[in-house]
Amino acid sequence: MIMRNALAAAAALFFTFAAHAATQQQVGFTIGPSGSLDARGTIEFRVQFANGAGTGAIRQLTDLQGLDAAALSSPQSTPVRFRIDADAGSFDCTGHAQQQRGNGTCTFTAASEFPARLAAVNVAPPTNEEQVRMAAHGVTLADAAALNALGYRGLTARRLIDLRIFHVTPGYIRELAALGYERVPLDTVVDLHIFGVTTDYVRAVQAAGDRNVSLARVIDLRRSAYKPH
Repeated sequence: MIMRNALAAAAALFFTFAAHAATQQQVGFTIGPSGSLDARGTIEFRVQFANGAGTGAIRQLTDLQGLDAAALSSPQSTPVRFRIDADAGSFDCTGHAQQQRGNGTCTFTAASEFPARLAAVNVAPPTNEEQVRMAAHGVTLADAAALNALGYRGLTARRLIDLRIFHVTPGYIRELAALGYERVPLDTVVDLHIFGVTTDYVRAVQAAGDRNVSLARVIDLRRSAYKPH
């Protein structure tokens, strides 16, 4: 009975991962100014699915391998081609660009081993669409493994994408732990980033007189523009 259950579980995993093997699909893309406060050297890469859904990510210009800067800034519509590689898969894109904006089509090739490697660090295997989104945002296996090692188990593709969007890194979480904040809920960590709370700011608040200040209080202080001395 135990053997049958083990074989059934192994078969389920095999078919889950096999569904991803050699998966290739066409998606639309647009590129344009990122609108980021720190926009230098960045571009917004947006993926559009056939069902009308989409996702946008701020990427380094250098991530778009082969993108001709002259073609991107051309005053006339000019053919462009580029490639983006990520742990989740790769995009091979062709289209046209003009005055820092462009659009076209990408062939996304999923990394067949990606779902199994996520499962190895306690992340649920993504759907095909989630795997495209993870590639677009540059979610890394290294970050997934680091978060697992820090005790964050059972993460989902959606959660890893959100952490990437808000620039939450395992290094930041380690710095919080060094300041006395162990296993901070990820929603709280995202809030810290949204309100621009650096670990230097937390350290300064602690030094100003409250070594045991809560992170919720730190966020309130940051929102009120409090400057610790």
